[in-house]
Amino acid sequence: MPQTTAPRDIPRLRLLSHGLLPADGFPRPELESPEDVVRWMTAQQGQDWYSVPWSIGARQVFGAATSVQARAASAAAVRQAFQDGRIVRSWPMRGTLHTLLPEDLVLFHSLTSERLISSMATRHRQLGITADDGEKARAAVVGSLRGGGSASRANVFAVLEAAGQGTKAQRGAHLLHLLSITGTLVQGPIDGKEHLFALQDEWIGDRRRDLAPEAALDELLERYVRSHGPATLRDFSWWTGLTLSACRAARERLGDRLREYDAGLLLSAEAADWLEARDGVPLPGARAFHLLAGFDEYILGYTDRSAVLDAGHFELIVPGGNGMFKRTTMSGGVTDGTWSTDSRGAVVLEPFAVNGERPAPHRSSETRAAAYLRFMNR
Repeated sequence: MPQTTAPRDIPRLRLLSHGLLPADGFPRPELESPEDVVRWMTAQQGQDWYSVPWSIGARQVFGAATSVQARAASAAAVRQAFQDGRIVRSWPMRGTLHTLLPEDLVLFHSLTSERLISSMATRHRQLGITADDGEKARAAVVGSLRGGGSASRANVFAVLEAAGQGTKAQRGAHLLHLLSITGTLVQGPIDGKEHLFALQDEWIGDRRRDLAPEAALDELLERYVRSHGPATLRDFSWWTGLTLSACRAARERLGDRLREYDAGLLLSAEAADWLEARDGVPLPGARAFHLLAGFDEYILGYTDRSAVLDAGHFELIVPGGNGMFKRTTMSGGVTDGTWSTDSRGAVVLEPFAVNGERPAPHRSSETRAAAYLRFMNR
Protein backbone atom coordinates (compact mmCIF):
# COMPACT_ATOMS: atom_id res chain seq x y z
CA MET A 1 0.00 0.00 0.00
CA PRO A 2 1.54 3.35 -1.05
CA GLN A 3 2.13 5.82 1.74
CA THR A 4 0.78 9.36 1.59
CA THR A 5 2.51 12.72 1.76
CA ALA A 6 1.08 16.23 1.71
CA PRO A 7 1.43 18.11 -1.61
CA ARG A 8 3.26 20.94 0.19
CA ASP A 9 5.92 18.45 1.29
CA ILE A 10 6.94 17.48 -2.26
CA PRO A 11 8.87 20.68 -3.08
CA ARG A 12 10.40 20.77 0.41
CA LEU A 13 11.60 17.19 0.09
CA ARG A 14 13.00 17.99 -3.35
CA LEU A 15 14.89 20.96 -1.94
CA LEU A 16 16.52 18.56 0.52
CA SER A 17 17.23 15.85 -2.01
CA HIS A 18 18.69 18.35 -4.49
CA GLY A 19 21.06 19.70 -1.86
CA LEU A 20 19.39 23.12 -1.83
CA LEU A 21 18.85 23.09 1.94
CA PRO A 22 21.27 22.11 4.72
CA ALA A 23 20.93 18.36 5.28
CA ASP A 24 20.31 18.63 9.05
CA GLY A 25 19.90 14.87 9.38
CA PHE A 26 18.46 14.25 5.92
CA PRO A 27 20.32 11.27 4.36
CA ARG A 28 22.63 13.15 2.03
CA PRO A 29 26.41 13.62 2.08
CA GLU A 30 28.01 17.02 2.48
CA LEU A 31 28.39 18.69 -0.92
CA GLU A 32 31.66 20.51 -0.41
CA SER A 33 33.17 20.32 -3.91
CA PRO A 34 31.81 20.48 -7.46
CA GLU A 35 32.39 16.76 -7.91
CA ASP A 36 30.50 16.06 -4.66
CA VAL A 37 27.48 17.83 -6.13
CA VAL A 38 27.74 16.14 -9.53
CA ARG A 39 28.28 12.71 -7.96
CA TRP A 40 25.20 13.13 -5.79
CA MET A 41 23.00 14.51 -8.57
CA THR A 42 24.21 11.77 -11.01
CA ALA A 43 23.77 14.14 -13.98
CA GLN A 44 22.78 17.81 -14.26
CA GLN A 45 21.48 19.77 -17.22
CA GLY A 46 24.43 21.38 -18.96
CA GLN A 47 23.35 22.69 -22.36
CA ASP A 48 23.88 26.32 -21.34
CA TRP A 49 27.54 26.64 -20.40
CA TYR A 50 26.99 29.95 -18.59
CA SER A 51 24.40 28.34 -16.30
CA VAL A 52 26.50 25.32 -15.36
CA PRO A 53 28.70 26.83 -12.59
CA TRP A 54 25.78 28.23 -10.59
CA SER A 55 23.67 25.11 -11.16
CA ILE A 56 26.40 23.27 -9.29
CA GLY A 57 27.30 26.11 -6.95
CA ALA A 58 23.76 26.76 -5.70
CA ARG A 59 23.84 23.31 -4.11
CA GLN A 60 27.16 24.03 -2.42
CA VAL A 61 26.01 27.45 -1.20
CA PHE A 62 22.38 26.83 -0.19
CA GLY A 63 22.95 23.30 1.08
CA ALA A 64 26.12 24.03 3.07
CA ALA A 65 26.18 23.06 6.74
CA THR A 66 28.22 26.16 7.66
CA SER A 67 28.76 29.65 6.30
CA VAL A 68 32.45 28.80 5.91
CA GLN A 69 31.57 25.99 3.48
CA ALA A 70 29.16 28.24 1.60
CA ARG A 71 31.75 30.98 1.18
CA ALA A 72 34.39 28.51 -0.01
CA ALA A 73 32.35 27.63 -3.11
CA SER A 74 33.17 29.50 -6.30
CA ALA A 75 32.61 29.47 -10.03
CA ALA A 76 36.40 29.33 -10.45
CA ALA A 77 36.45 26.02 -8.53
CA VAL A 78 33.78 24.59 -10.85
CA ARG A 79 35.78 25.60 -13.92
CA GLN A 80 38.90 24.07 -12.38
CA ALA A 81 37.06 20.80 -11.79
CA PHE A 82 36.31 20.68 -15.51
CA GLN A 83 39.90 21.63 -16.32
CA ASP A 84 41.21 18.80 -14.13
CA GLY A 85 38.81 16.26 -15.62
CA ARG A 86 37.06 15.63 -12.28
CA ILE A 87 33.74 16.42 -13.96
CA VAL A 88 32.87 16.41 -17.67
CA ARG A 89 30.16 17.58 -20.02
CA SER A 90 28.71 15.37 -22.72
CA TRP A 91 25.49 13.91 -24.15
CA PRO A 92 24.65 10.98 -21.83
CA MET A 93 20.90 10.92 -22.55
CA ARG A 94 18.01 12.57 -24.45
CA GLY A 95 20.49 14.16 -26.87
CA THR A 96 21.02 16.90 -24.28
CA LEU A 97 24.28 18.10 -22.75
CA HIS A 98 24.69 17.21 -19.07
CA THR A 99 27.43 17.56 -16.47
CA LEU A 100 28.46 14.31 -14.80
CA LEU A 101 31.38 12.36 -13.41
CA PRO A 102 33.65 10.89 -16.09
CA GLU A 103 33.17 7.36 -14.76
CA ASP A 104 29.37 7.70 -14.92
CA LEU A 105 29.38 8.73 -18.58
CA VAL A 106 30.23 5.18 -19.62
CA LEU A 107 27.31 3.80 -17.56
CA PHE A 108 24.85 6.11 -19.28
CA HIS A 109 26.15 5.38 -22.75
CA SER A 110 25.94 1.63 -22.15
CA LEU A 111 22.18 2.11 -21.65
CA THR A 112 21.25 5.02 -23.90
CA SER A 113 23.52 5.14 -26.96
CA GLU A 114 21.70 2.49 -28.99
CA ARG A 115 18.32 4.20 -28.52
CA LEU A 116 19.80 7.62 -29.28
CA ILE A 117 21.38 6.39 -32.52
CA SER A 118 18.13 4.72 -33.55
CA SER A 119 16.16 7.91 -32.86
CA MET A 120 18.46 9.86 -35.19
CA ALA A 121 18.31 7.41 -38.11
CA THR A 122 15.83 9.43 -40.17
CA ARG A 123 17.73 12.69 -39.70
CA HIS A 124 21.02 10.96 -40.52
CA ARG A 125 19.55 9.70 -43.79
CA GLN A 126 18.43 13.23 -44.61
CA LEU A 127 21.95 14.52 -43.91
CA GLY A 128 23.61 11.69 -45.80
CA ILE A 129 25.35 10.21 -42.74
CA THR A 130 25.97 6.48 -43.13
CA ALA A 131 27.66 4.01 -40.79
CA ASP A 132 30.74 4.26 -43.02
CA ASP A 133 30.73 8.05 -42.66
CA GLY A 134 30.65 7.63 -38.90
CA GLU A 135 33.72 5.39 -38.98
CA LYS A 136 35.60 7.77 -41.30
CA ALA A 137 34.79 10.66 -38.98
CA ARG A 138 35.96 8.63 -35.99
CA ALA A 139 39.25 7.72 -37.64
CA ALA A 140 39.87 11.36 -38.58
CA VAL A 141 39.35 12.82 -35.10
CA VAL A 142 41.24 10.00 -33.37
CA GLY A 143 44.17 10.55 -35.73
CA SER A 144 44.08 14.27 -35.03
CA LEU A 145 43.72 14.18 -31.23
CA ARG A 146 45.54 10.98 -30.20
CA GLY A 147 48.28 11.67 -27.67
CA GLY A 148 46.49 14.13 -25.40
CA GLY A 149 45.26 16.63 -27.97
CA SER A 150 42.15 18.77 -27.67
CA ALA A 151 40.25 20.90 -30.16
CA SER A 152 37.47 23.45 -30.36
CA ARG A 153 34.23 22.64 -32.12
CA ALA A 154 35.41 24.67 -35.11
CA ASN A 155 38.69 22.76 -35.27
CA VAL A 156 36.92 19.40 -35.04
CA PHE A 157 34.75 20.50 -37.95
CA ALA A 158 37.89 21.42 -39.89
CA VAL A 159 39.28 17.91 -39.28
CA LEU A 160 36.02 16.40 -40.51
CA GLU A 161 35.98 18.58 -43.62
CA ALA A 162 39.58 17.58 -44.41
CA ALA A 163 38.48 13.94 -44.19
CA GLY A 164 35.71 14.51 -46.72
CA GLN A 165 32.93 14.72 -44.14
CA GLY A 166 30.90 17.87 -44.78
CA THR A 167 29.76 19.83 -41.74
CA LYS A 168 27.25 22.30 -43.16
CA ALA A 169 23.45 22.20 -42.58
CA GLN A 170 23.83 20.57 -39.15
CA ARG A 171 25.76 17.63 -40.57
CA GLY A 172 28.83 18.52 -38.51
CA ALA A 173 26.77 18.89 -35.32
CA HIS A 174 25.24 15.46 -35.84
CA LEU A 175 28.62 13.86 -36.51
CA LEU A 176 30.00 15.50 -33.36
CA HIS A 177 27.06 14.22 -31.36
CA LEU A 178 27.43 10.72 -32.83
CA LEU A 179 31.13 10.61 -31.96
CA SER A 180 30.30 11.70 -28.41
CA ILE A 181 27.47 9.27 -27.63
CA THR A 182 29.50 6.37 -29.01
CA GLY A 183 32.46 7.06 -26.74
CA THR A 184 34.99 8.72 -29.04
CA LEU A 185 34.80 12.35 -27.88
CA VAL A 186 34.06 14.13 -24.63
CA GLN A 187 34.18 17.79 -23.66
CA GLY A 188 37.42 18.11 -21.72
CA PRO A 189 39.57 21.16 -20.95
CA ILE A 190 38.38 24.77 -21.15
CA ASP A 191 39.84 27.47 -23.35
CA GLY A 192 38.43 30.83 -22.33
CA LYS A 193 34.67 30.56 -22.73
CA GLU A 194 34.74 27.37 -24.78
CA HIS A 195 34.87 23.72 -23.88
CA LEU A 196 37.38 21.79 -25.98
CA PHE A 197 36.88 18.24 -27.19
CA ALA A 198 39.25 15.42 -26.27
CA LEU A 199 39.32 11.68 -26.86
CA GLN A 200 37.11 10.05 -24.25
CA ASP A 201 39.40 7.10 -23.58
CA GLU A 202 42.33 9.44 -22.91
CA TRP A 203 40.43 12.05 -20.89
CA ILE A 204 38.60 9.50 -18.72
CA GLY A 205 41.33 6.87 -18.73
CA ASP A 206 40.98 4.06 -16.20
CA ARG A 207 38.14 5.79 -14.32
CA ARG A 208 35.53 4.13 -16.53
CA ARG A 209 33.07 1.79 -14.86
CA ASP A 210 31.64 -1.19 -16.69
CA LEU A 211 28.48 -2.76 -15.26
CA ALA A 212 26.02 -5.21 -16.72
CA PRO A 213 23.04 -3.33 -18.21
CA GLU A 214 20.60 -4.32 -15.46
CA ALA A 215 23.05 -3.40 -12.71
CA ALA A 216 23.77 -0.04 -14.39
CA LEU A 217 20.07 0.77 -14.75
CA ASP A 218 19.33 -0.23 -11.15
CA GLU A 219 22.11 2.01 -9.88
CA LEU A 220 21.04 5.01 -11.93
CA LEU A 221 17.40 4.66 -10.85
CA GLU A 222 18.33 4.46 -7.18
CA ARG A 223 20.69 7.44 -7.45
CA TYR A 224 18.09 9.46 -9.35
CA VAL A 225 15.45 8.88 -6.68
CA ARG A 226 17.92 9.73 -3.90
CA SER A 227 18.86 13.04 -5.48
CA HIS A 228 15.56 13.98 -7.16
CA GLY A 229 12.90 12.35 -4.99
CA PRO A 230 10.03 12.42 -4.60
CA ALA A 231 9.88 11.43 -8.27
CA THR A 232 7.99 8.90 -10.37
CA LEU A 233 9.14 6.16 -12.70
CA ARG A 234 7.74 8.22 -15.57
CA ASP A 235 10.02 11.07 -14.50
CA PHE A 236 13.03 8.74 -14.56
CA SER A 237 12.00 7.18 -17.87
CA TRP A 238 11.73 10.63 -19.46
CA TRP A 239 14.96 11.81 -17.79
CA THR A 240 17.00 8.92 -19.21
CA GLY A 241 15.06 8.42 -22.44
CA LEU A 242 14.68 4.73 -21.58
CA THR A 243 11.49 2.71 -21.91
CA LEU A 244 9.03 2.70 -19.06
CA SER A 245 8.98 -1.11 -19.10
CA ALA A 246 12.75 -1.26 -18.52
CA CYS A 247 12.41 1.26 -15.69
CA ARG A 248 9.59 -0.76 -14.11
CA ALA A 249 11.79 -3.85 -14.17
CA ALA A 250 14.56 -1.94 -12.40
CA ARG A 251 12.04 -0.74 -9.82
CA GLU A 252 11.03 -4.35 -9.14
CA ARG A 253 14.64 -5.45 -8.74
CA LEU A 254 15.33 -2.66 -6.23
CA GLY A 255 12.41 -3.75 -4.07
CA ASP A 256 12.18 -1.98 -0.72
CA ARG A 257 15.29 0.10 -1.40
CA LEU A 258 12.71 2.48 -2.86
CA ARG A 259 9.46 3.38 -1.09
CA GLU A 260 6.30 4.32 -2.94
CA TYR A 261 3.95 7.15 -2.00
CA ASP A 262 0.67 8.27 -3.52
CA ALA A 263 0.63 9.27 -7.20
CA GLY A 264 3.52 6.86 -7.79
CA LEU A 265 6.07 9.10 -6.10
CA LEU A 266 9.22 7.34 -4.93
CA LEU A 267 11.69 8.09 -2.15
CA SER A 268 14.82 6.22 -1.20
CA ALA A 269 14.44 3.93 1.81
CA GLU A 270 16.75 6.19 3.81
CA ALA A 271 14.72 9.32 3.01
CA ALA A 272 11.46 7.52 3.76
CA ASP A 273 12.79 6.41 7.17
CA TRP A 274 13.92 9.98 7.91
CA LEU A 275 10.49 11.31 6.97
CA GLU A 276 8.69 8.74 9.09
CA ALA A 277 10.90 9.49 12.10
CA ARG A 278 9.81 13.13 11.99
CA ASP A 279 6.31 11.92 12.92
CA GLY A 280 4.51 14.86 11.36
CA VAL A 281 6.98 17.60 12.32
CA PRO A 282 6.83 20.20 9.50
CA LEU A 283 9.60 19.91 6.95
CA PRO A 284 12.24 22.64 6.61
CA GLY A 285 12.26 25.00 3.67
CA ALA A 286 8.78 26.53 3.93
CA ARG A 287 10.24 30.05 3.98
CA ALA A 288 13.41 29.36 2.00
CA PHE A 289 14.16 31.58 -0.99
CA HIS A 290 16.37 30.45 -3.85
CA LEU A 291 17.92 31.85 -6.98
CA LEU A 292 18.36 28.98 -9.44
CA ALA A 293 20.31 28.84 -12.67
CA GLY A 294 18.70 28.72 -16.07
CA PHE A 295 18.01 25.12 -17.12
CA ASP A 296 18.37 24.00 -13.50
CA GLU A 297 17.83 20.33 -12.74
CA TYR A 298 15.26 21.24 -10.08
CA ILE A 299 12.83 22.09 -12.89
CA LEU A 300 14.19 20.18 -15.87
CA GLY A 301 14.82 16.90 -14.05
CA TYR A 302 11.16 15.82 -14.29
CA THR A 303 8.54 15.32 -16.95
CA ASP A 304 5.84 16.40 -14.46
CA ARG A 305 6.81 19.77 -12.98
CA SER A 306 3.41 20.61 -11.49
CA ALA A 307 4.61 20.25 -7.87
CA VAL A 308 7.06 23.14 -8.25
CA LEU A 309 5.77 25.13 -11.24
CA ASP A 310 2.24 26.34 -11.89
CA ALA A 311 1.24 25.51 -15.46
CA GLY A 312 0.25 29.13 -16.01
CA HIS A 313 3.79 30.25 -15.26
CA PHE A 314 5.54 28.00 -17.77
CA GLU A 315 5.31 30.63 -20.48
CA LEU A 316 7.04 33.10 -18.15
CA ILE A 317 10.12 30.92 -17.69
CA VAL A 318 10.21 29.59 -21.29
CA PRO A 319 8.94 32.55 -23.34
CA GLY A 320 7.25 31.42 -26.53
CA GLY A 321 8.04 27.79 -25.70
CA ASN A 322 11.45 28.29 -27.33
CA GLY A 323 13.20 25.76 -25.08
CA MET A 324 15.33 28.42 -23.37
CA PHE A 325 14.66 28.15 -19.63
CA LYS A 326 15.21 31.40 -17.75
CA ARG A 327 16.76 31.71 -14.31
CA THR A 328 14.08 31.18 -11.67
CA THR A 329 13.35 32.22 -8.10
CA MET A 330 11.81 29.79 -5.62
CA SER A 331 9.92 30.39 -2.40
CA GLY A 332 9.31 27.28 -0.35
CA GLY A 333 10.52 25.23 -3.30
CA VAL A 334 7.84 26.60 -5.67
CA THR A 335 8.69 28.79 -8.68
CA ASP A 336 7.54 32.35 -8.05
CA GLY A 337 9.55 34.46 -10.50
CA THR A 338 12.57 34.88 -12.71
CA TRP A 339 15.76 36.88 -12.32
CA SER A 340 18.60 38.28 -14.34
CA THR A 341 21.65 40.51 -13.96
CA ASP A 342 21.88 44.03 -15.29
CA SER A 343 24.75 45.74 -17.12
CA ARG A 344 26.52 46.33 -13.78
CA GLY A 345 26.18 42.68 -12.79
CA ALA A 346 23.57 43.35 -10.09
CA VAL A 347 20.77 40.81 -9.54
CA VAL A 348 17.35 41.97 -10.81
CA LEU A 349 14.31 40.08 -9.52
CA GLU A 350 11.19 39.67 -11.65
CA PRO A 351 8.53 38.09 -9.38
CA PHE A 352 5.34 36.74 -10.91
CA ALA A 353 2.34 38.99 -10.43
CA VAL A 354 -0.22 38.02 -7.78
CA ASN A 355 -3.71 39.37 -8.38
CA GLY A 356 -2.25 41.75 -10.92
CA GLU A 357 0.42 43.17 -8.62
CA ARG A 358 4.11 42.44 -8.14
CA PRO A 359 4.77 41.19 -4.60
CA ALA A 360 7.42 42.75 -2.39
CA PRO A 361 10.89 41.12 -2.54
CA HIS A 362 11.41 38.11 -0.29
CA ARG A 363 13.17 39.04 2.93
CA SER A 364 16.09 36.78 2.02
CA SER A 365 16.47 38.07 -1.53
CA GLU A 366 19.36 40.43 -0.80
CA THR A 367 21.42 37.82 1.07
CA ARG A 368 20.75 35.24 -1.64
CA ALA A 369 21.78 37.71 -4.34
CA ALA A 370 24.95 38.52 -2.40
CA ALA A 371 25.75 34.81 -2.14
CA TYR A 372 25.39 34.42 -5.91
CA LEU A 373 27.58 37.43 -6.65
CA ARG A 374 30.22 36.23 -4.21
CA PHE A 375 30.21 32.78 -5.85
CA MET A 376 30.66 34.36 -9.29
CA ASN A 377 33.38 36.67 -7.88
CA ARG A 378 31.46 39.82 -8.77
